[in-house]
Amino acid sequence: IVGAVVALVVGLMSRLFLRVPPGSVGLVVKGGRQDRILQPGVHRVSPLVALSHLVTTREIAFDVPVSEVRSADGVGVAVDVLLTLRIADPVKFAYAITPGDADQFVQAACQDAVRTLVRGIEAMSALDLNSTQSDSLRGVIDPKLDRFGIDVSDVAFTRVTLPAALTDSLAARRLASLQLAEQAESY
Repeated sequence: IVGAVVALVVGLMSRLFLRVPPGSVGLVVKGGRQDRILQPGVHRVSPLVALSHLVTTREIAFDVPVSEVRSADGVGVAVDVLLTLRIADPVKFAYAITPGDADQFVQAACQDAVRTLVRGIEAMSALDLNSTQSDSLRGVIDPKLDRFGIDVSDVAFTRVTLPAALTDSLAARRLASLQLAEQAESY
């Protein structure tokens, strides 16, 4: 009997306090409706409410590889982009999209934006993608993700690769020009 009473008291105490871990917020529902957002820490709550979602508030690094995009001059370019995301509106994120669908949607939105960007430039210019292009890419991706409560903090190009035959040709051309310069100097 004592064990049952202790279990009952512990069960009631656990219903009166909710713990939200650091780096996240808790969404509380009451009567089947969104009631409030709890910040990290231990909160005393009514037994009539339930914690429905834990949503991270930390920044999330999201790698998006985009392969074989045709540039303006018809050369296939592979680009890797690193997005830094954060959940700006946890309620919108929790109820508008599932995490698996969010992954697919972020991938699709970023790949579409990168393909549009690369199609407008020549292959050699793709090697020099910089912060100006990453800011314009962020400006295209951010509004698409905003309706799901996701904010794009930063966009960075981590790798841009041209076809092997083209890079070998460029290397041979540079080597030939260096050899011609050496011969002209020695002559």
